[in-house]
Amino acid sequence: MNGRRKGVVTYLRDWTVSNGVGQRIPLTLQTRADCVRRSRRLGVIAACLAAGSGCGGATDPPRPPRAPHQVSATLSPYHLAFPIVNALLEQRVVNHLGIAEEVGVGSYATARVGQLGARVYVYPWDRFNGVQLGAVVRSNVILYPSSYAVAEPPSDLAAAAEPLYHDVQLTRANGRSSVFVGASLGLKGIWSGYAYYTDKRVAPGLTGLTIDLALDAGYLHMIGPSPYGHAPDALMLGDAGMVLLEMRLGWSL
Repeated sequence: MNGRRKGVVTYLRDWTVSNGVGQRIPLTLQTRADCVRRSRRLGVIAACLAAGSGCGGATDPPRPPRAPHQVSATLSPYHLAFPIVNALLEQRVVNHLGIAEEVGVGSYATARVGQLGARVYVYPWDRFNGVQLGAVVRSNVILYPSSYAVAEPPSDLAAAAEPLYHDVQLTRANGRSSVFVGASLGLKGIWSGYAYYTDKRVAPGLTGLTIDLALDAGYLHMIGPSPYGHAPDALMLGDAGMVLLEMRLGWSL
């Protein structure tokens, strides 16, 4: 290894230095130690530059590439007010396209409610999250054990949920079952574990947390008999167009 300083060449193999006129002079012990320290510093700097760290301290590792999520499982908090447990399981078929199955079980007043539905979502700008456009179909099958199940007023919590998600309420007011068919415009977010468009890790334990907000605009069609008639305080009878607000929370894998 050679070192050069002010036109003088230092030879570390035999610890000599050229005097510029073809002669080599042995180095003193102190000079040798100085050469070793300078060589080590140069080696450390070169290694740091090669690693891209700049020797200024550790940095977050680059974000690893990740395949798109395959499945999202979510629940509707609004339905819990009735109370109805409404779950949605969505699968990514190919990039930008997902299909989902919807199941709901619960009650409204003393009527028993069952829901079964299907959805198709298109993600125009991302593979399985972001803006979503889709089609929705959902059936609301309601069983009425008596006329009181139609006329009974809802609980305060269920009444608060009616303006937000009211296809079940309108169906019960008619004393029948129903089918909702419509289009959906929504926004689905899946937490990646990184700050937005950076390599900085943030709450990695929540990676996969999913929030889905949507507006469903469509038509509610009544089906089946009405064994006990309609509710005396029903605001709307028969089929109706409506806009439903949805919010879902869950996890994606």
